[in-house]
Formats: sequence, C-alpha cells, structure tokens
Amino acid sequence: MERTIVGVFDDRAEAEQVRNQLVNLGLSSDDIAIQGSDGTSATVSPGTTHHHEGGLKGFFRNLFGLDDDAATGRYSEAVRRGSYVVCATARTDEQADRVATVMDTAGAVNIDHRESRWREQGWTGYRDDAPPLGAAEMAQERELNMAQ
Repeated sequence: MERTIVGVFDDRAEAEQVRNQLVNLGLSSDDIAIQGSDGTSATVSPGTTHHHEGGLKGFFRNLFGLDDDAATGRYSEAVRRGSYVVCATARTDEQADRVATVMDTAGAVNIDHRESRWREQGWTGYRDDAPPLGAAEMAQERELNMAQ
C-alpha cells in the first residue's frame, strides 16, 4: 500500500542528503519532494513531478487530504519559518519503515514539539497571507530551534 512519509529539516543540505539516501534505497526521485522557502518564496525542489495547486498550504492539503487542516497548517508554517519538508512516497510498508528510519536518523525535527513552541509564542495557526520570514528572522528561528 502506498504511503507518504514526511520529515522536517532545518537545513536545505540535510533535506537534500535525505533525498539522496532515499534514492539510494530505491525510491524514484519523482516520488520525493522537498518543500522549502528561501525567505522570499516557497518552492518544490527541482526534479520532482509533484504538481499541486493552491500554493504552499495547497501542496500539503493535496498531500494529507482536504480534512487535515492541522497537518497542512503545521507543515506550511514550518516552511514559512525556513524549514524544509521532505515528502516521500513509499510503495510498501517495508519501504515506508526504511524511509522513516532514514529521516529519523538524519535528524528530522519533531513537528509536534515545534508546533507547541510556536503556540507558546502566540502562534494560532497558519495564515495564507502571512509572508515568509526574512533572512534575519529565519536565522533567529534556527537559533531557537538549535537551542531546543
């Protein structure tokens, strides 16, 4: 059964390294997307064939289904704050387990803990009209993330 495994990384190089490890596991590069932000816009990494409509939240809504606004919001917010989200489609349960192990070993962040910190800072949920953080704000966010 096909499953999508998602990992959040605070560094583009880490996300790309995970992509390479997943390709070495036998996943097609077409089954791996990296969603991230450079501080001015959010993009899906080149080389993917994932086509999604509706902007950043639309990408995650398509990934998780229309009924999961909590997941779409938290992953969209991670990208808005400068993180990179790796989405991989596994064809079997065994492959899904290996993908999850690669992501965990590579240091995927615990998105639930991250979301809790945002809420402690006053975040009430993802807003489509909220601009991505600027370079200085992203640097500050990464410092906070490293301290945790």
